[in-house]
Amino acid sequence: MKDKNPDYLSEIIFQRSKKQQLQFELVFAPLLTTIVGIIRPDGIQGVVTLIAVLSLVIISFLRWLTFTGRFANENLFIEKTVRPVELCAIIGVVQIFQYAATTVSHLVPLMLAKTTTLVAILSALIYIASAESVFRIYQLGWGSLFYLRYRNAAEKTGDLSSAKDVIEHIESIRALFGLLITTLLGRMYLEMAYYVLRNAIPDRRDEYIDELHEFVQEAGRLKSNGRNLGIIGTFVISAVVVLPVFGGVAWGLSLLLGTFGSLVLVILTTRVTKHIVGFSYIAFGTLRFDQFITTNKRSVGLLVVYTTVVYLLFFTPAISLT
Repeated sequence: MKDKNPDYLSEIIFQRSKKQQLQFELVFAPLLTTIVGIIRPDGIQGVVTLIAVLSLVIISFLRWLTFTGRFANENLFIEKTVRPVELCAIIGVVQIFQYAATTVSHLVPLMLAKTTTLVAILSALIYIASAESVFRIYQLGWGSLFYLRYRNAAEKTGDLSSAKDVIEHIESIRALFGLLITTLLGRMYLEMAYYVLRNAIPDRRDEYIDELHEFVQEAGRLKSNGRNLGIIGTFVISAVVVLPVFGGVAWGLSLLLGTFGSLVLVILTTRVTKHIVGFSYIAFGTLRFDQFITTNKRSVGLLVVYTTVVYLLFFTPAISLT
């Protein structure tokens, strides 16, 4: 797109200023705290959960103060508090999911972890449907993300139209492997961007929306010429990459925390919750897409930390009294 600033999607596509983004956070944090305060359980779990959401309120207020402060370094403070905000919000939302799971436990004869996962998945589906039907931003947001990722990959690979171009571009086996991965990812991003955006671009146009429209037209012509990985192929390749990572994380944590099966469920609950929280802060708050989808190592690290916190707080009998 014309401007590839990391704040692009929230400020340009969603048309929200930094002031509006921070105002959303000031409303969301107290709302979440109020709900959790009403439904929180007794014991250590309830205390820790309440501390987490109260911390979210305090951090959100401090973020606003740095924004309005004349000499405060707002960008640095907002950058450094991204993960605490995300984790505190995840804890609050998981508490809501577990409360709902406990409430319907007499109707669903499953263990708490399974019921909580089902509630989280159902909530995510309702959330996605609401975000798209009411605000019309879910498809547009993710399609724009995949488009930016595709452009970035295309810039890295360049125009390698012949074997000679490829040979000149390659300096080592490692570089060759990197080029192949980047090319494959670029194709996956193109496929995803095309399928998500083709029915999601709004009628109200500006230069940025027009660019997305031009991309969809060009990608459609490219696919009609036979260069078509397909949406199924994209998901298959993604699954080949993602599922072993999830399995490895679950296996590693199971050596320290609990059974493999229960940790798979906790990972799924944590990821679904992170998606809901993350996209809410992307569309309305200050979270950037590059902070939501990070590098592979950081992404795995965050998954391990968040899953460990959620497991210990909500699914360890010594702490969870629900």
